[in-house]
Amino acid sequence: MARRMLARLAVPPGARPSSAAALPVQLREPGPVFPAPPEAEVDRAYRLPQPVHQAFGYLLSHPPAGTRPGQTGSGDISGLPYQAVAYLLRNEPAGVWITQLVVLVAARSGGGSWLTAEAHVAMYRLSSAAERVPADLRVVTVTLTDSNSTPTVVARVINSAAIAARLAGFINQGSPPESLYGRPSSGPGCRQDVIYQLDFAAVANGPPAASATVDCGGIGSLTVHGIPAGPREDPDSKLFQALSALLPAPTSSNQ
Repeated sequence: MARRMLARLAVPPGARPSSAAALPVQLREPGPVFPAPPEAEVDRAYRLPQPVHQAFGYLLSHPPAGTRPGQTGSGDISGLPYQAVAYLLRNEPAGVWITQLVVLVAARSGGGSWLTAEAHVAMYRLSSAAERVPADLRVVTVTLTDSNSTPTVVARVINSAAIAARLAGFINQGSPPESLYGRPSSGPGCRQDVIYQLDFAAVANGPPAASATVDCGGIGSLTVHGIPAGPREDPDSKLFQALSALLPAPTSSNQ
């Protein structure tokens, strides 16, 4: 699937395949590593005669068949200006977390530009039912880490089936993030320096049956019965806000 996605990429006229060794060192950095779903990655590199803005314009006007543009971005990688776009499949097969074709165009010394393309396909490790936090867990331990200045760790054990179910519901309703490169920006009332850890158990002092980390970007990791289930979105930071009400973060002078 990753190879098929990459084969659909329409490169600008005059593009010449290049080896990874010929790329500037800034473009040889490995792509993202995903600890949860198994994933495949296929890479290609090209040398282009067009400058960055012209080549990038061509890419945007010639999206790969069956895809839709996702995130776009621009910036500077250690002095190397670039523009990038991520294409997502319009219809992803069952069992697939996300398919993404990330194309980056960067300036080339002496004129023209470099183009790198990475096709990522990440599969769910678990079935959709197994990825959900079980509804019969009655105890949840909430641990707060505040790293704004001196790291502070505070924990609260909540023995309430209703509260545990409510928090589990927020997690189960969260969808996998659209982009493998980062998660959504924070919602209202979200503090960048605070991370919550949730551990759900069937009984007090029992082993966790499900665990999750939550910050302003969403649900960073989720583990169900010891098996990683991948990150999730937290629309409008509703889960973060619920946790803030249960275990408020210490007041920071920098907020």
